[in-house]
Amino acid sequence: MPRYSLIDLDHFKRLNDTLGHSYGDELLQQLSTRLQHSLRQTDTLARPGGDEFILLAPTYKATLDEAAVDAQQLAAKLLTQIREPFLLKNRQYQITASIGIVLFNSSNKTIDELMSSADLAMYHSKEQGRNQLYFFEPGMQQRSLLRQQLESEMHLALSQQQFKLFFQPKVNNKGKLTGYEALLRWQHPERGMISPELFIPVAETSGFITVLGQWILAEACNALKHLTDPQLTIAINVSKRQLQTPDFVEKTLLQIRTAGIKASRLEFEITESMLMTDVEQTRQKLQQLHQQGIRFALDDFGTGYSSLAFLKNVPIQVLKIDRSFVRDFLSDQTDYAIVDTIISMAKTLKLTVVAEGVETTEQFKMLSWLKCDLFQGFLFGKPAPEFCLPQPVEQLLTLPIADHPI
Repeated sequence: MPRYSLIDLDHFKRLNDTLGHSYGDELLQQLSTRLQHSLRQTDTLARPGGDEFILLAPTYKATLDEAAVDAQQLAAKLLTQIREPFLLKNRQYQITASIGIVLFNSSNKTIDELMSSADLAMYHSKEQGRNQLYFFEPGMQQRSLLRQQLESEMHLALSQQQFKLFFQPKVNNKGKLTGYEALLRWQHPERGMISPELFIPVAETSGFITVLGQWILAEACNALKHLTDPQLTIAINVSKRQLQTPDFVEKTLLQIRTAGIKASRLEFEITESMLMTDVEQTRQKLQQLHQQGIRFALDDFGTGYSSLAFLKNVPIQVLKIDRSFVRDFLSDQTDYAIVDTIISMAKTLKLTVVAEGVETTEQFKMLSWLKCDLFQGFLFGKPAPEFCLPQPVEQLLTLPIADHPI
């Protein structure tokens, strides 16, 4: 049973851009020699172009499982060898690769189908963090087709107003409304409501998120004009791709001026991973917007890098405790300790802390007792296409609370 593998170097363009194409050419030559030494006489290695290598290698195992193990062992060996340092003109350089593998019988796939399948597996490897290998699975083809369909339909969806903003209330520890988070929804005429978990990653990888993000900002600014209470705010999620666009600050401020609202009524939610690249440029952009009044919330705090240096160097005013910690913190000692620590740290740093995913009265009472500032979750209201008042919770404050949940 032969196997077809596609090997693609990770971030190879970075080498060409920083050191020059001559360094890239030298690395490819050395890598070709290195890989050839690891292969058998029956294996065929080729480089069709760029930083991609194709490996066609027969396996003589009797079963599919045995063939897969054999293929995995060889691919893992190649990954290890690729990670070994290269000496490029007296300069040491390291690189990694992503490998996609497809097993096939000689009669059941065309060469185009093999290349497409290996390509899908290789890109899945990159999506999962690079420097690893993946076997092609039929589900990858289905997911790829769905991604292509969603990507092609997004532009039409925006022009036909299929995208909607839903608003979920946030309250303080007295149950008083303080604002809303705007959440994007896609009401497809045939598929129904499409989950953001499906279409947001597609928008990110395709770059359409920058267009979609500007629409979200415009809609949020217009929605703020309908909130008569000047103390109420709207929070929106800002993507990494948006933040990296050179004119993000200018477009944002122009949109605010066009809508005629106060920037202080907007809150941008960003994730920890967004602060890991282009740190200085990111800091400058956030600082410029914060100087105009926009507040920044660090979303899903505790699930990513959680570097305290960012809280010191980047203008963050709000920490959001991820719902994964809130869900079980009443019964799980570790989750309770994490929630308590985040709240205590936020108080020390004079940051506002928001608990996401609050669904029960017991969670609300304990979070209040721990001095959490704001709350968001189904207990107060589900996301809705209109501004809805939160569920009344005044009576919850009069109920007794235990000193410790566990």
